[in-house]
Amino acid sequence: MVQRIKNIQVTEHPMPYQPPLHIHLLFHPASADGRKIAESLVPKFLSAPAVRGLRVPIFLTPDREDDLPPRLQSDPAIPNDPDWLDLNAAEHSVVVVIADARMNRRVGGGTGAQWAEFARELVGSHDPQRHSIMLVSLDDQGVQLDESLSTLNFLTFPQDQDLAAQAEELTFQLAVRALILLRHPGQATDASISDAPAPVSFFLSHAKADLDAERKGPVHRVLEEVSTMRIDQWYDARKIELTEEFTTAIKDGIRRADLVIVFLTDSWAKSSWCRMEAAYAKEVATPILVVDALKDGEPRSFPYGGNVKVVRWPIPDEATLRRCLGVDVDQQAIDERLQKFRPIAARMLLSASILETLTRAHYTRLMHGQAHDDDVPLDVSPEAVHLAMHPNRSTFLYPDPPLTGEEYNVLSGLRPDAKFETPLMRMSRTLSTNEPLTIAVSLSDSEVLARHGLTPLHLRTMTDEIHLYLLVAGLRIAYGGKLEPEKLDDPDNFTLRLFSLVTGYRNLAKTFDADLKPILNVAPWPLWKNYDDDVLNRFGTIAGLEKVPCPELGLSESELKPLPNGFVVPDTIPHQYAWGPAMTAMREKMTEDSCARVVMGGKIEGYKGRYAGLIEEPLLSLRAGKPLFVVGALGGCARLVIDLLEQRDRSEMTTEEARANVQNYDALSEIYRGHNQEFKTREELAEEFKSYGRGGPMQALKNGLDDASNRELFYCTDPRRIAELILMGVSNLSSSGG
Repeated sequence: MVQRIKNIQVTEHPMPYQPPLHIHLLFHPASADGRKIAESLVPKFLSAPAVRGLRVPIFLTPDREDDLPPRLQSDPAIPNDPDWLDLNAAEHSVVVVIADARMNRRVGGGTGAQWAEFARELVGSHDPQRHSIMLVSLDDQGVQLDESLSTLNFLTFPQDQDLAAQAEELTFQLAVRALILLRHPGQATDASISDAPAPVSFFLSHAKADLDAERKGPVHRVLEEVSTMRIDQWYDARKIELTEEFTTAIKDGIRRADLVIVFLTDSWAKSSWCRMEAAYAKEVATPILVVDALKDGEPRSFPYGGNVKVVRWPIPDEATLRRCLGVDVDQQAIDERLQKFRPIAARMLLSASILETLTRAHYTRLMHGQAHDDDVPLDVSPEAVHLAMHPNRSTFLYPDPPLTGEEYNVLSGLRPDAKFETPLMRMSRTLSTNEPLTIAVSLSDSEVLARHGLTPLHLRTMTDEIHLYLLVAGLRIAYGGKLEPEKLDDPDNFTLRLFSLVTGYRNLAKTFDADLKPILNVAPWPLWKNYDDDVLNRFGTIAGLEKVPCPELGLSESELKPLPNGFVVPDTIPHQYAWGPAMTAMREKMTEDSCARVVMGGKIEGYKGRYAGLIEEPLLSLRAGKPLFVVGALGGCARLVIDLLEQRDRSEMTTEEARANVQNYDALSEIYRGHNQEFKTREELAEEFKSYGRGGPMQALKNGLDDASNRELFYCTDPRRIAELILMGVSNLSSSGG
């Protein structure tokens, strides 16, 4: 069935979106330690979509295979160009230069001189009111990168410290820099500043009874760790002048703090001062982190200590440790074990604290950036105290995930006129149509992720988030990916990831009346011949299956030599040829039966059809005049298509490159043409794409977006904004489907 789009309403985004924060981790591409420590930081700042957690765009060194640093550019001709580092792509950027002996090498083809020049220019030219530069030395040569940098404050590590501990320390210091930019804009954060006031302030809420004389408890351990770091801690009487009134001083400390750390012990809730501190923190919206250090428990938990992040104090008391180690363990062994782990536990707690503070600050900026004029933007899920604080406001915008039904019913009962919304919920109302619409997704791995400073985790989280937004908006996603019986546990299989999105978020979507449509797996012959019971059982109610029959190939049964189940292995030239028309038939079916197509990533080489899948699929959409959305953030075929549409040459689009990378290229060309099948040279394909693009993206893509919005989509790296642009385009399409 040919799908057309009609009778759709739109809520347009008024201005192009600029992320509040970007993080760049720059190391020498050939430095194993630099890469390992940088990659270990990515999941700390890039959590899964629609769950509570920190999601800051974070990029690694763009690896162009020349070992050179990126070039600095403040107004790039091509946005998101991997050859350039654009600090102004976000409101604020933190750039971490991870220097070591490999970066500093000048001999044997080393590029140390170029990295030194880059670091000098970076430190000297950035705007310290908007951006922060952090210099890190992994070894004794890192600080020697350039003489002009020797006076700056490098982050260094003890020689015997392992990479995991280094990563933990770097995470903390990086989070501090990011927090300063978000919460205290204008405060200088240059690498040269080492004697400035402490950049982060924690208020420690604790019961007096927990200040043990032997200084072994969590409060003392945290205080000892804080004293070695540039953190300002507000700690009861030590911070109160003789002339100050106690309650006023405490409230002032809470109001100025970046985070209140509640040490929840058996004694905490018994203290009226502690209860007042937590209640006042909620009143003035100072974030709270609770350290669960309960032993026997408490008769009643204090309600205003809820709706916050809770971490467990990981060190057991002496009696518990003795039970674990055995009653025969002597006291000295117990003391040594506790002495070893207490500072580690305190450090882990402080790391959790700074990340929670940054998460709340980042949510604050995100929600304020997305809020409408009459919204109350929150950095945490709404609770009764917010209703009391805003009695005359009725719409509360808060971070995903949405409230559960139980929480929503309680708040609605307290304020029937109030609305409680998240970005995901608002995205679900972008489209308004009575008929289901199917959007084809063209997606595969991109072999150039590293060139764009990305990792496989970036690929998974970005595509998952984009797909989730499209699903909650009511679109059905059609995807031609394969399912292999022996790889049904592969976390990187895009078909399975789409299935998992419907499974994992379907019930959540129901809480705000969104209905996630089943995925449509469009499987070409002969792939579906391999679908056994294990594969088919995966579909259930979360996916449908479209088996595209074998097209006319001009090959006999003896030439095909199928396996007993009908599958044909592409291990000979005739078999390779057979896959080409079959893949094209699947792609033509998807083009016909969908309202539009989205293209992301894609391998330029290593394909089984006549052309790379993510070259042929957008080409089929262009030929059919069907709406096409091209997302270039992940590089690969999508970025190649963008370049060609924008009249830029690509070195891959030559017959010479095809012969070098496609097995049996000339023989395949001959067999295709011998069966009267299309087989264009790469030069001919490039010219065809350019011919479509000469009138500009709007004329070529027919996707409801103007030239400026299409170019924003070409280079945007923010998943929410990418989905928003796609939905805006779908909404703007005419009733005839463009």
